[in-house]
Amino acid sequence: MPAVAGPSRLVPLASLANGEAGITITALRAAAERGRLRAQKSDSGIWLSSKNWLEDYEQSKYQRTTPGGDARRQGQRHVALGATGYTAHVGAWCSGGALLVV
Repeated sequence: MPAVAGPSRLVPLASLANGEAGITITALRAAAERGRLRAQKSDSGIWLSSKNWLEDYEQSKYQRTTPGGDARRQGQRHVALGATGYTAHVGAWCSGGALLVV
């Protein structure tokens, strides 16, 4: 990013990309389209974001749910089988929230 652009100034995503850090223009655009990266689309169709917004995105990027969390977020559900401590896959959550038994 040019030195004249402050951390709050909106700049094209290409200015925020950093190949050494593994932040590509493609990844930034996908994050902006999914709403993960706060960004605005200019009148000419170029995605704009700021260094501050990029830092917010990077901080939230690698957060994961803990084991035993919401089964819908994990995409599957397990049940314990007796005192053995084993678990078995009994179904998968469909996008509508229903349990698909397999």
